[in-house]
Amino acid sequence: MGPCRAAIKVLAGLSFVRQPFSHVAPDFGFEHLYDESPEESPEHCAEVQSLPAFLDGTFVIQSIAKLSMGEQRLQAWLDAFFKVHTLSISDKRLCHKSRIIRSGYYNNSVKKDAVAAGVLFLEAEPPRSCAPLPGGLCNLGAPNDNNFAATYRVKSGDSSYRYALTTDQADHLDFDMDSLDVIGKRKFQDHFTYPMHMPMGGGTHLQCEAGKGQSATKCDGDLYGVVMEQPTGPGKPNIDLYRIRQGSPFRRELVAHVPVPFLPGGMHSFGLTHDYAILPLQPYTLNTESLMAGHDIMHSIDTKGNMTPIYLVNLHNGSVQTFHSEVPLFYVHFVNSWQNGSHVVFDVSVFDKQPFSMDDPGMVLSVLRNKSARDASDNTQTIRRYTLDLARGVVTEQKLTSSPSLVDFPTINPAKAGNQYCIYYGVEWKHDGESYGSMALRKHNTCTGSVTFFHEPHNFVSEGFFVSNGGAAEDDGVVLAVVLDGSTRASSFVVLDARNMQKIASYTFQTFLAMTAHGAWYPNEQRVFDITV
Repeated sequence: MGPCRAAIKVLAGLSFVRQPFSHVAPDFGFEHLYDESPEESPEHCAEVQSLPAFLDGTFVIQSIAKLSMGEQRLQAWLDAFFKVHTLSISDKRLCHKSRIIRSGYYNNSVKKDAVAAGVLFLEAEPPRSCAPLPGGLCNLGAPNDNNFAATYRVKSGDSSYRYALTTDQADHLDFDMDSLDVIGKRKFQDHFTYPMHMPMGGGTHLQCEAGKGQSATKCDGDLYGVVMEQPTGPGKPNIDLYRIRQGSPFRRELVAHVPVPFLPGGMHSFGLTHDYAILPLQPYTLNTESLMAGHDIMHSIDTKGNMTPIYLVNLHNGSVQTFHSEVPLFYVHFVNSWQNGSHVVFDVSVFDKQPFSMDDPGMVLSVLRNKSARDASDNTQTIRRYTLDLARGVVTEQKLTSSPSLVDFPTINPAKAGNQYCIYYGVEWKHDGESYGSMALRKHNTCTGSVTFFHEPHNFVSEGFFVSNGGAAEDDGVVLAVVLDGSTRASSFVVLDARNMQKIASYTFQTFLAMTAHGAWYPNEQRVFDITV
């Protein structure tokens, strides 16, 4: 579909309302998302009178800072050195600051003036050397704390909060929300890993107890997370489901050990309802022998057939019921999940093929920076609904969106997390049907089928985060996002009216923001940054 097609189309029974395209190339300047932006920003404040009065809190988001160190260049954007941004908003006043995440990975790299040891998605160029140690031992023994993907907060014992950065690792990296200093890996006071097993990853997105908020904003219930275990001798791999109770940030309570036939290749997110956790085992694994030999993640992936086991874990007694999807379920992000008396339902952004491949535009910098290569990719992402019949043990699938557009980074009204909902907000690539870098923020009402977009040609959007204004309707509120203008290389923080996706406020950053990870909104409350255990 070309950029001059009509602004309204009907596809697969859904009505799409698009803003008119201009004649400017829709992806002009897309490559700037993958430029370096190492500058740290001291606090800069401005009065923004168009900001809604109810916004009173801090928006947090991470963006690429550096894609090289010394003479070495990173080849996958997920291996980048990131910085964390905060935008504190109160009484129509906005204050922005940013700081590079000083993880062990970053600090060791600065010390060496080269990309330091650690497990990478794709080996640096030129390749690293860990002599005299074998590369695999060197990488696996490194800090592996490049926790850039998301943040969460949990109440401390005195009812104030601790904040942490997470990625697909078992460790949580505590940081100070005022100074943006990294405190260090949280020293959890628990030991639930089986004997002769070692942690081999975790989930980025902790889930808040259903009906009590979300981890990336206000959560008034328990937080749930996962750790993957790999045996060092006899035994099976496990997915460990744990909870962190509010007021006890240093203790993870085991909910269930879930034995699995192979080490999960990833569980970036999972589903949670009032009674169940939903853990799909994607049909690929990480070959630990390959990692031990010093190979990167993308060259250590082994496929495991075409069927996807889905483990339904009872949150109250730890029992597990296993379902089987007869088609592969490759995903990174859940949208939402809920239950009724006889079924558990979850929506998820699903790839047609395993996405960690050399030609997938979502991963490899050389592909992302080459228009012909990224546009030629045929891997798609669609929102799909899976229904688990508790009595019959049957899984059914329903596509809620259609290709060629790709939809990911879905968010919802936090009040609907774990409950039946209608509306999600997501990032859409190939918005014009042709150019991968044609991007939009998408509002999709799955109950009515209506879809509305925020789209400006050659503007590239971050994940949108919904903040309620206290109204009764599911979309009573605003969507917060970051936008990069490819023609000017300028970045803005935008506030959209969630009802119609129209811009109502914006703030231009002093420096541009490259590709971003997950955002969060923390309402103003007391904070704590105590570094003691």
